Amino acid sequence: MDDILTAVVREFGPVALRPVHKGANVGWFLDQMMVSLLVAEWTKRHGAGRVKLVPRDVGIDRLDRNAWGFGDTVADKIDAHLPGSAYLPGTWAQIMPLVRYIYGFETDRYNWCVEYYDSFQKLFVAKYRSHAGVGNT
Repeated sequence: MDDILTAVVREFGPVALRPVHKGANVGWFLDQMMVSLLVAEWTKRHGAGRVKLVPRDVGIDRLDRNAWGFGDTVADKIDAHLPGSAYLPGTWAQIMPLVRYIYGFETDRYNWCVEYYDSFQKLFVAKYRSHAGVGNT
């Protein structure tokens, strides 16, 4: 991690050490700028033949929470913005087909996702009950 941070500071200066807040600021795009630099460097060494330029702002390369609908494949997708409130059972049910597709069914990673969700639900419900006074006499 120290090597990565050193490389980013060398490339972008002390802005890389500042806290990043979502929105219009230099730090918000550092990760994307760094990836672009690494792709450019790789292309110089190995050629651009295997680099696929994907046009942005067209919405076809992303599974997007605003139009969520996981189909049969994600082969042409490079990104996913999952629906918000994934802790809600109905939302989680919409996400699970993607989890199954990516990790397979009953694999270690699939099971980890299910167990993480289940443990979060137990904590969430317990916290909700304690705040709502449910079950208290």
